[in-house]
Amino acid sequence: MCPKNKGAVFITGASTGIGRETALFFDKAGYRVFAGVRNAQAGESLLAEAAFQLTPIIIDITKPREIENAVHTVSQKLCPYEGITGIINNAGIVVGGPLEFMKIEDFRYQVEVNLIGQLAVTQSFLPMIRKAKGRVLFVGSGAGWFALPFSGAYAASKFALRGMADALRRELDQWQLHVVLIELGTVMTPIWDKSFSDTKQRVAEMGKEEQSLYDERGAAMEKLMRSGWKNSVLAEDVAKMILMAFEKKCPKARYQFGKDARMAVLSVFVPDCLKDWLIRNILKGKIPSALMGW
Repeated sequence: MCPKNKGAVFITGASTGIGRETALFFDKAGYRVFAGVRNAQAGESLLAEAAFQLTPIIIDITKPREIENAVHTVSQKLCPYEGITGIINNAGIVVGGPLEFMKIEDFRYQVEVNLIGQLAVTQSFLPMIRKAKGRVLFVGSGAGWFALPFSGAYAASKFALRGMADALRRELDQWQLHVVLIELGTVMTPIWDKSFSDTKQRVAEMGKEEQSLYDERGAAMEKLMRSGWKNSVLAEDVAKMILMAFEKKCPKARYQFGKDARMAVLSVFVPDCLKDWLIRNILKGKIPSALMGW
């Protein structure tokens, strides 16, 4: 006999931050949660706080075999007639640094995790989603509308994710399978500390001459990003918003969360020359960063 719950959900990137809080929040809300984590330690940490039915699954979404194993594990733990209520594609990384000197393998890995891996997971779970008439959620970013200096790789992945989500939503519409994009502003999670650290390491590997070309602007950009991080929203608040969007009978195509995310969307109505002027002068300290929602 199948256990009573509100349905099964698969969440990627549940080791830390938004994914972890979302997994725990859905678990407490009565869902059977399959939480994609990087390692056994992260899974044990989740289980220590779980309230209902949570199953950690170790997965790297850039590896087809691990995605295949995740699908097999989920299907084995569900009753034969069950599908899954939905998937939340949350896994993501931030690769920062000047595009002029970024290693192509670093850029490629950014896109592999934030875009290609999202589609690979979605494709693999869609038969189970269709069975339960479930839905697909992608965790995007305001960076999918407005690209800041030194965030080119990350912004490229989020711009592309927005386009992919739009296309998939229109493709699955005939079966009334909803596709929702959650576009976030800056969220207080470990991803940013790791991003700052990795970017410094990446810059340190550049030659002295290359470093000198971007030293001043890069330092100003890091200061701006750290300022925005201090005013960021909490991961647990994002988890509540994701659950709200997930449970809407007729959800919107996209939801923005965070003042900076909403301002990023509105920036499409501002001429590019003006946006470039604003960024230039914010980095020079002549204009307050509050204009960016921070």
